[in-house]
Amino acid sequence: MNRPQIAAYLVVSLLLLPTSVLSVEYFIDAGLGSDSNDGSRDAPWRTITHAISSVEGSEETPVTVLVAAGSYSGATNGETFPLTMKSWVSVIGKSRETTILDAEGLAYHVIVCDCVNHLIISGLTVTGGNAHDIRNNSGGGIFCIDSSPVIIDNIISENTALFAGGGIECGYGAPTISGNTIINNIVTFSAPAGLGNGGGIDSRFSSPLISDNLICFNSAGEGGGISCLEEGSPEIVDNLINQNDATYGGGVFCHYGLPSLRSNKITENRATLGGAIDAGYNSPVIENNWIAGNEASGDGGAINCPNANSSLIQYNVISSNNAGSRAPIIR
Repeated sequence: MNRPQIAAYLVVSLLLLPTSVLSVEYFIDAGLGSDSNDGSRDAPWRTITHAISSVEGSEETPVTVLVAAGSYSGATNGETFPLTMKSWVSVIGKSRETTILDAEGLAYHVIVCDCVNHLIISGLTVTGGNAHDIRNNSGGGIFCIDSSPVIIDNIISENTALFAGGGIECGYGAPTISGNTIINNIVTFSAPAGLGNGGGIDSRFSSPLISDNLICFNSAGEGGGISCLEEGSPEIVDNLINQNDATYGGGVFCHYGLPSLRSNKITENRATLGGAIDAGYNSPVIENNWIAGNEASGDGGAINCPNANSSLIQYNVISSNNAGSRAPIIR
């Protein structure tokens, strides 16, 4: 999905509503607004925090919070993180390059979606989340639990988590994650008992649609780009997954569940096992992907898949991958 297609998607999502539905808009401007205003176009609020706490959306009256270009942080406009989303309340920035939400490393998450649905998060840079606590250990950028938001056309960068989901954590839901640049996010946990998961995105007990994203320069113990754990059926389609690092699955780590990887470009990722993909003993569908230039210091420069008899691996282009100890593909 390219930028014009994403814009069209947003227009359709926000405007093609039943005729009985009245959509309400509120406006935020970090430089010109005041939280004592009424949130109208001519009298915008100053903080997104105040906007979300002040509005309620519903199926009959969904709310869109429109955020002007600017830097939104504790230091610049008094923003408070995490931003805790509500159902039927969408937050859309002016553009992802110019509307910057920066938690400055001082909050566990930048955005939290907890038991919410029917909302869009778009047009934002999401940065500076630091989920480093033993209890708040996942989803440095966006933490989703029991939720299915649409996360589209954002930059999600330079967030950190201790255990999982440096950029995005999704558990027990079916979010749409599309058209984003997910870059330079880190999961730091490393111990003999286990490794951290999903430098870019971690999915567990979830069935997200992960499509048309640029996922690069992320790192974790398992799944530098994407990690799929536990039950669920993630659809990973048409992404560029490039130059991520992990111990297992430099590009994608998928254990348990029924993930499908289709039509992705998975290139120049690095790992000990599974330079591009580590499927372990899972049974993924790996189909129509371009898998090139990946490297494993141990087994499986392209794909580490000991359980290949129950996996569907077909119609892929697999080229110029390197492994230290065994063949580029292990089946």
